[in-house]
Formats: sequence, C-alpha cells, structure tokens
Amino acid sequence: MDSNRNHNMDITMDNNTFQYFAYGSNMLTERIHINNPTAKFYGIGKLYGYRLTFDVPVGIPVSNWHGASGTIRSAGPKEYVYGVIWSIKTEDLAYLDSQEAHYMPIQVDIELDGGKSVSCRSYEMHNETSRIPLPSPHYKREYIQQLERFPDNGLAVVPPNYLRVMEVVAKYKVGKEKSGQITPLDYNIERELMTLVRA
Repeated sequence: MDSNRNHNMDITMDNNTFQYFAYGSNMLTERIHINNPTAKFYGIGKLYGYRLTFDVPVGIPVSNWHGASGTIRSAGPKEYVYGVIWSIKTEDLAYLDSQEAHYMPIQVDIELDGGKSVSCRSYEMHNETSRIPLPSPHYKREYIQQLERFPDNGLAVVPPNYLRVMEVVAKYKVGKEKSGQITPLDYNIERELMTLVRA
C-alpha cells in the first residue's frame, strides 16, 4: 500500500474541522463553497506517489459530462500532484462525500512548503472506469482557472510542469461522435500528463 494513502479513513479533526486535499475543480473557491460553505483556505501542497489523470466512471454516459473528470492514481515515489488544502467543518463532510459520489474517500499525507505534512481527506475515482482521457471543456476551464490563481493563494509561481500541462490540455478539442464517445484528435492526453506531471 502506498505510504501516503490510508483507506481506514480516521479523519484528523481539530476544532470540529478536517482537512481536504482538492486537486480538481474543487480547487476553485466558488466551486468548493457550493456544497461546502464552511471551507476555508488552508494552503497548497503536494501529494507524492500519485499522478493526475482524467477518466469517467463505468455506468456514467460520456455525454453526461461531455468528457472526463480528474482523478489521481498511484505512481512512482517522485511523481506528485499539486492541490489546494481546505479546512472544512465536519458538518459539511456528508455534503462533500455526496458531491464525490463516484469517488472513493482516501486519507493521504500532503507535503507543505518547508517539509511539514498534514493528513487530509481526498478522493480517487473508482477503479472501474471508461478509460477516456479527455477532460470535459467545463472541467478543463475550472482546472486552468485555479492553476492561474496559485500565486494568489501563497505559491510564488505556478509550477512550470503544470503550466506545460495547461498547454497540453489546450491542444485538445472535444469531438463527439454519433455514438456519444469522446475522441482525442491529436494524441493521448493521459500519456502526456504522465510525462509532464512529475518532479
């Protein structure tokens, strides 16, 4: 089992709050506050031993999301995912779980600047997926918006490798066939992300 990962889900609480590591659209303040109004910005950190990818859960029509959503998958020890840590009141936990219904809750250790780590709740998409690596236009827009805000949230600059990911994502157009399948027009984005999102 990955040393940064724990399925026992013993949530670390302080003053009736817990820390949540968001790596996708929930990095946006406007997005997280829709279902979790008590969320307060805690910091930006890295989840080591994982990589960012995109997919769709089995049983969810691709046409519903018009593309894939973000998830994390186990990877080499030097690979990592950047994300935003939120401090959330435990009263919002059920709402967060409901929002992430197609994901499995996991407990992970997130490294902050300076080497300190914090235990956070996060979510990983169920293993049975449609293997569609193309992000939806809406998801892509929210993801890029938050990356652009990283400097405002305490990070001096957007990490160079994430800027390159943004460039890769921007090369794609969503093509919808009559079957409702989404097809990449140039090359496989997941392969590109595996190459770019690493230390």
